[in-house]
Amino acid sequence: MMDIKNNETSRLTRQDILLGLRELGIGWGAVLGVHSSLSSLGYVEGGAEVVLEALFETVGEAGTLVMSTYLVGPPLELTSDDLRWGITWKIRRIAFDDLITPSGMGAISDAFRRHPQVVRWYHPVHSVSAWGKDAGYYCQSFKPLVGAGGKILLLGVKMDRCSALHIAEEMVPLPEDIRQLMRWEVPEELHKIYPPDQWVIGCQGAWGDFLIVQAEAEKRGMIQTAQIGAAKARLFDAKPMVELYTELLRQDPYRMFGIRPELAK
Repeated sequence: MMDIKNNETSRLTRQDILLGLRELGIGWGAVLGVHSSLSSLGYVEGGAEVVLEALFETVGEAGTLVMSTYLVGPPLELTSDDLRWGITWKIRRIAFDDLITPSGMGAISDAFRRHPQVVRWYHPVHSVSAWGKDAGYYCQSFKPLVGAGGKILLLGVKMDRCSALHIAEEMVPLPEDIRQLMRWEVPEELHKIYPPDQWVIGCQGAWGDFLIVQAEAEKRGMIQTAQIGAAKARLFDAKPMVELYTELLRQDPYRMFGIRPELAK
């Protein structure tokens, strides 16, 4: 494992980040999906914009960067009424043309969606953005990246942030009780309290546990790692990782959603 540290306080420059990305194996012309946490890196001179500059320079104009720029804020604390109504999480929506309000996707993602050369794909919640070659194609979802044999970089975050893995959930005929939980259905009366055009909320439901995928991928040697500043960086090929999750879903879907069949009904 490579260790890239600028000094004892992890003060990172653009050059430090460039060195880390290149040593990790990311090169000119790469099609790269990125999920990130700025704070995980330590102190970065110039902040999120400098991280973007390092990413742009690493893949170059012949490459493409893809990021989730979802139009939602961070999860909010639940009130006692929320808990009584059965709400398990709630987040506010952000308007597509609102480039000021911080999202729940992190400072690097927010700087990316504000960048004048980034192309954004409209979706009321799951908006994806891209920069570089054929950005208008790659911003439509993570499916083009997976299909093109692209890679995914987890910069200071873990596999539970990897949006591309949801592709596997569309490919596997999951049991109906799991499909029901994946819908996170909200009683109609709660829509009056939390209007759907302003809020995204969840009641009873379940997410696939992507950290199980990460653990299995690490066992199989599918992930390259590096230390960039205070952050652990993980790099892997997107398509084999989606295929791994597909395999695990077929083997035991209930394990992947953290439930027992008798409790899912």
